[in-house]
Amino acid sequence: MDSSTLPSERRVRHTLELARAYSAQNRTDEALALVLDAEELAPEQVRYHFIPRHLVTVWVRQQRGKPSAGQCGLAATCRRVVHVR
Repeated sequence: MDSSTLPSERRVRHTLELARAYSAQNRTDEALALVLDAEELAPEQVRYHFIPRHLVTVWVRQQRGKPSAGQCGLAATCRRVVHVR
């Protein structure tokens, strides 16, 4: 679906929903890339929306070892405390 004609809030929401779907399919890298793309469009919407907060929490908890730089950066953006093992 081409979401380029939608208002930025809707495009970001669509991107976040896609990221959630990718994450459910265990395609974490693609999901993270989508969330970071959404952050470029509307950083405050990503910071305060429940989907990226939930995703980053799940990703960090599932991670074996140290979370990636992208995950840590997103966690900081979402104001989550990340405990690195």
